[in-house]
Amino acid sequence: FDKISPEDQLIVRAAIGEAFKTLDTLNRADNIQASEALRAEGIKFVKPEPAELKRWKTLSTQAIDNMVAEGIVSREMVDVVMGHLRTYRNSQ
Repeated sequence: FDKISPEDQLIVRAAIGEAFKTLDTLNRADNIQASEALRAEGIKFVKPEPAELKRWKTLSTQAIDNMVAEGIVSREMVDVVMGHLRTYRNSQ
């Protein structure tokens, strides 16, 4: 990617951006259909209580920290992903 001109990089970024928008729309439709299929099979969707959600988040943080400590993922990569996640959540 770095080997193509800045102008071509813009074109590629725009094309990829449009492709991801299309994929996002398709994925949302698929998710709705999948949820409906699960409900039709008797699966019930539940919302965890605040205390349970807090416990899940604590366990998630511990699991991520363990993966960093074991060298499975780098702290830098975790920080990048968490930054993207924050940006996404703030946009909702």
